Amino acid sequence: MKTSLLRFILLIAVAAMAASAAFAVPAPSGAKLTFRRIFKGSSPEFIEISVREDSDIASAAAQLLQIFEGLARQQEHVDLISRRMKYDRLGINDALLQFESDLNRSLLPEPQRVLPVLDQIASDSRFVDIARQRARSLAERIRHQG
Repeated sequence: MKTSLLRFILLIAVAAMAASAAFAVPAPSGAKLTFRRIFKGSSPEFIEISVREDSDIASAAAQLLQIFEGLARQQEHVDLISRRMKYDRLGINDALLQFESDLNRSLLPEPQRVLPVLDQIASDSRFVDIARQRARSLAERIRHQG
């Protein structure tokens, strides 16, 4: 639900930027990126965003898209780790490995927001030692990066 909301907000922001550019710049002939999304049962049900390659907002739209995708991915990690903490303590290490993989690839814009969850895992003796150690090392790494 939270991920869908973030993606919807992203779509609205990019649509607003694309619409403002469409009115300000005459239609040039060049490459055009079009994103279409159908949200069945919602209102509006269909969204289309078009950004021309040579428009002024193409770099800003791409950056905004990367930021929101990273935030959505990060929220998915927090949700997965939280579910594993509650329902699958043995699977927590796998969730941390997935988080670490995205962290290594610099796909998470604000990893410090995951610190409370990592600290909770690191200090809770109900989790296996390998997960606690991984949570500690990830938390330390994030603190030293920021």
